[in-house]
Amino acid sequence: MSDYTVASGNNLWNICKKHYNLKTNAEIAAKVKEVAAANKITDPNKISVGQTLSLPDAIAVLNNAQNSQSTSSQSSDKQQPVPAQVTGQTPAQMEAQVRTKMGLAEGEPIPEGVKLVEIGNEKVLMKDGKPLDDAGIAALKNPNAKVYSKEVSAAADAKIKSFDFNTPEDIENAKNFEVSLFSPDTNTDEQKNQAYSDYAEKILNDYYDINKDGKVTKEEFEEKEFNGLQKTNEIMGYGDEDDISAKRMSSLYAQNMDLDFDEVISKEELAYFVKMSDKIDKKQDGVINAKFETGMAQSMLGLYSNDDKTKGIIQKYLMGETLTPEEQKIFNEASADRRISMASKAGLATDAAINRMVKWKHEQP
Repeated sequence: MSDYTVASGNNLWNICKKHYNLKTNAEIAAKVKEVAAANKITDPNKISVGQTLSLPDAIAVLNNAQNSQSTSSQSSDKQQPVPAQVTGQTPAQMEAQVRTKMGLAEGEPIPEGVKLVEIGNEKVLMKDGKPLDDAGIAALKNPNAKVYSKEVSAAADAKIKSFDFNTPEDIENAKNFEVSLFSPDTNTDEQKNQAYSDYAEKILNDYYDINKDGKVTKEEFEEKEFNGLQKTNEIMGYGDEDDISAKRMSSLYAQNMDLDFDEVISKEELAYFVKMSDKIDKKQDGVINAKFETGMAQSMLGLYSNDDKTKGIIQKYLMGETLTPEEQKIFNEASADRRISMASKAGLATDAAINRMVKWKHEQP
């Protein structure tokens, strides 16, 4: 337990947010209730400058939160302070703010029981007396949508955010990207594979599925990859020849990501990429970073080929040079062999996939 003296401009919301280094509204609102209860404050909106607050240690707060589930039936309303309703606004204004915070379109019904409440200087969405975080809002908006673990959701959101860069500094920061997919109770191979699959699925749905039809074609995947590489070239001031290289790299990357030759990038295929990225440091601990992903991407492109001739042809292609008919044949054979090899390791080398591979090889120039 530590003491904190309330200063001008303080409220329980910003005190808890800063002291416990909290990120989401749900976490902050829960801590506000904990601190209010610890200090016998019945109205969390009313604290005074100079007032001394006892702030429970982070571990103590966690224990209290866990214990509160077993004692909640014995707690009175007075022991659990309820945030105040937002005052001074009309019902229409309140409804408009709820729609904005939930991302609802005009006329789209607001889920039953959702209210906007005021905690300190913050307005928070709540349902049935509990704060709503992003995952809770998403579940209410689409009750049939799949719910991912908070670790997978946070990791996928961070990955997608890393694609949004506008300055050279943003690009450098993206090189330091690192996320952790596993929750504390992820131990078995089955649990780890589920985390890889969920992470891949969320990224495909939220980022690569351009037309939002529930599947990601090879063309959609290639377009997203090319747009990112082209934007990097533009920000860094590279020439047109680099765009040619970017186009070829994104095309080959998308082609080789399609392990089973069905023109669709599935969650199983992207999950294989994620799993192999996690294995690069031989830990398989769920930690994925930009360095591991770059290494796996280069492997998928064929840049780690043991055959120097094949590797040289791939590099020549990626540099925008024209391949001879013989080189093109070697290039296509290498791509097909690499894809079906990875498909075997990923459990995707079905008879249908092999038949499609044979057909694809015959169709190549």
